[in-house]
Amino acid sequence: MVGAVTALEITSNSLVPVVSARQPAVFSAAVGGGRALPAGAFAALGEQRGLAVTPVRSATVDVDGHGTLVASVDPTRLNSRADGVGRARALAGGAALSGLADGRESVHRITAPGRAGTSLRIEPKRSSLPFTLQSGAVLLVTPATLERIVPGAAVTTVWVSLAEGTDRLAARRAMDRALADYPQVVVTDTAAQAQDLRSLLDRMTQITMVLLSFSVAIAGLGVAATLMLSVSERAREIGMLRAIGMSRRQLRRMLTLEALLLSLAAALAGTALGRGYGWAAARSVTSTVGTIGGAPVPLVLAALGLTVLVGLAAAVLPARRVGRMTVVAALHSA
Repeated sequence: MVGAVTALEITSNSLVPVVSARQPAVFSAAVGGGRALPAGAFAALGEQRGLAVTPVRSATVDVDGHGTLVASVDPTRLNSRADGVGRARALAGGAALSGLADGRESVHRITAPGRAGTSLRIEPKRSSLPFTLQSGAVLLVTPATLERIVPGAAVTTVWVSLAEGTDRLAARRAMDRALADYPQVVVTDTAAQAQDLRSLLDRMTQITMVLLSFSVAIAGLGVAATLMLSVSERAREIGMLRAIGMSRRQLRRMLTLEALLLSLAAALAGTALGRGYGWAAARSVTSTVGTIGGAPVPLVLAALGLTVLVGLAAAVLPARRVGRMTVVAALHSA
């Protein structure tokens, strides 16, 4: 369980900042179902100061006889750190990035309504950028290529970047004012997406901590059972200690210390192994991000503290049993 908590916390600390930083822009605006954005909405956003509006045009065409949504955008207006933007900027005319590429370059026949068939070269290696820019898009081409295939393709999504010195909250208010007459247009904040991811991982961490508490409680029962058995097996030893002058209080303290050391030894070993396995698991998930967040030290310390408390609680019944033993009964036990 410590490994699971470690993996989730490191993954959260590593991925959440990247999800926001590597988006194509700060905001996106689109109409549900991939429908065209109202021309008035696009114009109203463009009139707002401090906002750089980048349109995404898309159209459905036949690719080898299958309907496929193709999108286009000017990649020079997008965040250079966003995944796939570098490849999009190097994209040549007649070529496309695919969200379903199989790692090999291939040429496909394209047929658009009212247009003669043409060919499109699919670049090798899959790219997530088409999906990110336009919901449902499979291919991303240059604006010139889409204009050649489908002249006058509609704007279906806009991505909005902020000019230097523009406040994010003020920009969102400006967008809301501009789109007040277009309630069908949905604005998405990339920071909100990152926050949703963090909330999901935080809930998973909370569930894991609950399971960890159950496992610690079960381990406490095991420690208590072990100590009770130890008291039964060491009855004559306990009687001898009482006979040479050890008090009931000292015996109870000895049992409590044994429970504490047993619990701590198991907790430290489990924590060390769990942190190692958790780091390795998180590294396998975040290897492409290029960063690793910090380990959840407060959570691990909390788990260790809970283990100490459970160990102390596990010693209560064995210590009471030792306290009720008489010297004669303990010495005559089998």
